[in-house]
Amino acid sequence: MSGVFEGWRPGATASGDGSIAATGSIGLAQAGDNSTATLVGTAVTLTPEALALAMALPAQVPRTVNLPDRAGGLFVGRERELRLLDEAFEQAGGVVVHAVHGLGGIGKSTLAAHWAGRRAADFNPVWWITAESRPDLDAGLAELARALHPTLVGTLAEEALREATLQWLSAHEGWLLILDNVSDPADVDWLLDRTPNGRFLITTRHSGAGWRGMAGLLDLDLLELPEAVRLFTRIYDGPSDGVEELCAELGRLPLAVDQAAAYCREAEITPRTYLEWLAAYPGRLFAATTEGGDTERTVARVWRMTLDRLADTPLAERILRIMAWWAPEGIPRELLADLADPPAVTDALRRLSAHSMIRVRGDVISVHRLVQAVARTSEGAAGGVEEARRTAGELLDRAMTRAQTSRDGMRLGRVCADHAEVLAAHVGDDSEEVDVSRLFAMASAFLGATTAFGRALALGERAVALVARKYGPDHVHRLAASRALASVCENAGERDRAVAEYMRLAVDCERVLGPDHPSTIQARLRLCCAALNRPDPPRATLRALGEQLELAVRVLGPGHPVVLEALVPVFTLFRVSAEVRPEEDGAMAVETIEVALAGTAERLTPGDETLAHMKWELAAARMAVGDVAGAVAVAQELVDELRQRWGDADTRTFTARVNLVNVLMSARETDRARQLASVLLADSERLLDDSPSTRAVRKRLSAVLARTTGPDVTRVTEEGF
Repeated sequence: MSGVFEGWRPGATASGDGSIAATGSIGLAQAGDNSTATLVGTAVTLTPEALALAMALPAQVPRTVNLPDRAGGLFVGRERELRLLDEAFEQAGGVVVHAVHGLGGIGKSTLAAHWAGRRAADFNPVWWITAESRPDLDAGLAELARALHPTLVGTLAEEALREATLQWLSAHEGWLLILDNVSDPADVDWLLDRTPNGRFLITTRHSGAGWRGMAGLLDLDLLELPEAVRLFTRIYDGPSDGVEELCAELGRLPLAVDQAAAYCREAEITPRTYLEWLAAYPGRLFAATTEGGDTERTVARVWRMTLDRLADTPLAERILRIMAWWAPEGIPRELLADLADPPAVTDALRRLSAHSMIRVRGDVISVHRLVQAVARTSEGAAGGVEEARRTAGELLDRAMTRAQTSRDGMRLGRVCADHAEVLAAHVGDDSEEVDVSRLFAMASAFLGATTAFGRALALGERAVALVARKYGPDHVHRLAASRALASVCENAGERDRAVAEYMRLAVDCERVLGPDHPSTIQARLRLCCAALNRPDPPRATLRALGEQLELAVRVLGPGHPVVLEALVPVFTLFRVSAEVRPEEDGAMAVETIEVALAGTAERLTPGDETLAHMKWELAAARMAVGDVAGAVAVAQELVDELRQRWGDADTRTFTARVNLVNVLMSARETDRARQLASVLLADSERLLDDSPSTRAVRKRLSAVLARTTGPDVTRVTEEGF
């Protein structure tokens, strides 16, 4: 006889008795009493005797369980994930496929082995296959045939054994296959197609769309800290000092915790010592294993194998190495825009995410801290460690430069400042990377603008030290860094230090640039302003400000930005006089500020910081003399200008809105004040660091909410805000 299988496609022709024509993979086929059987697609030819043996796998097999040792007593936590797996495999009938995916070393295989061991009585056989590649999968299926029918050992080729297993699986129910560490969904989709009645539990680092429609997904997260500590102490029973800190530093990654605990136990060192060594020698510890341990299951090796799979996308590894120098959370995708065109960057991120090396949520990226640590300590094909660190600094520098002048730039600038602070921790005091000093100075300014004053001062000091060491104390870069540090001191309320920094800066600028250079004049003017901000400044300070302002006008001209900036404290003095002696000096002060502002405003664009300070002094002076309507108008105009120029996420806009609440309370517009205060309280959590000044602002805003909703609003507005 001859025939063509259903589903025949052109290219398959049969002729002659006993012949079969087919395309694709059809499994085992028999056409006659004495014919051969052929596995079309892999060219397996069986004799009739071998075919009979292959078909002889028993319908009822003895209880067969093949699970790795990792299902033992070191398993901790994961109650939620175990419950979700129980629920997923309760479905009756048909194939059930569930894939556990996550970062290498996060415990996918351990979870799968523990769950399968706990549920082994519900399935038969329960068979574990290491399925990193198609040959690994084929070998595991062939081994299952030997376990189900030991008489096949030594009788059939590997391909025939694999086919015998597939035939048996497709004809029976109630079995469970665990496919461990699958690299690509395409490696197993053919198997799922041919076995419609079974249960598959898959572990994989691949979290991409390739699993869609094939398997339910369980995203495995890190251990909770108490669980990580419990895992560590099950392996290591020595002194516990430093265990929690070490587990936190290891990012609660099960493989890293296991590796560290075993090392501490064998080397007889404490967790505290390991923590200290981890900071000094991270690369060596991540690659270390115990005597007789599996060298393939170290943190460094596991992730190196993942990166090897991405060798065809070198940008992916380069991006990972660059992000290793930033904070692990909150990395804006836009920081990477200069590395390549958008499709190339997107594809690199997609592949890193698909292999669980990073997480992408919208435009924000996160990387596990140990992935970063390994990437910082090992060379790779995509470029060296130093090149990646240099690029990380350059990308932050460019982004922060854009943020200084862009609308809503404060958001990006503050995020970049957080990442620059992490980079600073990896840059030694003897670093030759000069560009980071400018970066650190910009980051210091953004941190100071959001009231993170302690961090801003530390970063500003690093910037001054780095540039001075590289260029010397008389270089203009060092003067610029010192000016930024003095400004942060002033904003932080460290008045004495601000005066000292500006005094030193003025002397240095005069020596390096000359007495009439704009930077020298600005330093002297800022010194006078900082001195005026100290309690009870002497009259000589005010005279000095006047003298310096006259010199600035004479040398630079009345419209120079340095001169206009120096007018702000003059406006402040007039405003203070209006507040202290409203009847005697109020009208004159308001008029003087209005006239000066009219002559100044045409030289500055709306939203300019100097102009904003001047307008607020006018609003406050009007409020002092009782012109609350005029004060509200100016304060609202200022908010509108700053919002238009910088956006709501900018701290300059935020400050102006807080001041507007003050004015509205004085004007007894309590409804507007209450609504704005409520919004600002929420914004303060998002925009400002937790500092004494931030807490003071929140206290004031909370007081507005409490008092404007009370029974005696009139009394509140009369008492003022």
